[in-house]
Amino acid sequence: MLITGESGTGKELVARAIHRVGANPAGPFVAVNCAALVDTLLESDMFGHEKGAFTGATERHAGKFALANHGTIFLRRGERAVAGGAGQAAARAAGREFVPLGGKTAATTNARVIAATNVDLLERVKAGAFREDLYYRLQVVTIHLPPLRERRDDIPDLVQALLTRINREMRRGVTRLHREALECFQAYDWPGNVRELENVLMRSAALSSSDAITCDMLPAHLCAHPRRASVAPDPAASDPAAQHSLRAIEKAHVMRVLEATGWHRGQTCDILGVSRPRLRRMIRLFGLVAPPEAPADDSDAEESSAA
Repeated sequence: MLITGESGTGKELVARAIHRVGANPAGPFVAVNCAALVDTLLESDMFGHEKGAFTGATERHAGKFALANHGTIFLRRGERAVAGGAGQAAARAAGREFVPLGGKTAATTNARVIAATNVDLLERVKAGAFREDLYYRLQVVTIHLPPLRERRDDIPDLVQALLTRINREMRRGVTRLHREALECFQAYDWPGNVRELENVLMRSAALSSSDAITCDMLPAHLCAHPRRASVAPDPAASDPAAQHSLRAIEKAHVMRVLEATGWHRGQTCDILGVSRPRLRRMIRLFGLVAPPEAPADDSDAEESSAA
């Protein structure tokens, strides 16, 4: 089986999910990073060795394929299985039969072989950089994982699933994103895909002092981009009041309260939650004029007599 997709799209998560729903979910899941394998030790690592097979082999060693018997072996960076030792090892593994280094008889494994890659293996085959026989063994069933930027509608569900795990592991109680933060998530291109999304959520959950993640907890680059048309529009954008300045909105509100109280300064201050001097400053700042029938302001009378 072959799983393809960009780095960070969750290929190992898919491999583990396949293992869990397979015939032997209780069996071992052995993950191997092919990029870290050394050709000179690959035979021993993958297929094991017998005691005395080489200098330093002081005891028998079981390889990865033996450990994965009755389970699944997952080959990360499957493109590393190229011509030479790695290619021979992978080809033999796909055939489910191998001989431990220094052994005399063949051993078999019924482990499911799943390889993952972030490159186009068919192009590698055409270029002579990947074994053709191995490619056709692996691609009997192929699962391609699209990058996160091509499945933005999945982001809310991914966020909830990842937050559930993060809360459990970090003992946090962060359960949601503020709307503005979600808009940033859905507009960002996520070059690191799901892995980057998880890292951002872990960082934000650690910083959050409430049950929500807000924009100020996000990395600056994540919100430093124009919002896309696919993001739901802000309802306030269609509200005429949203087009006014804060000063204009404040002036209109003060005027409404004054009119509702018949320009009674004491009641107006109580409703607005401001002091008499603050109310007087706002009236002067906004150029508000009391109607003739409005009660006189006691403080104005005091100022006139003092003058």
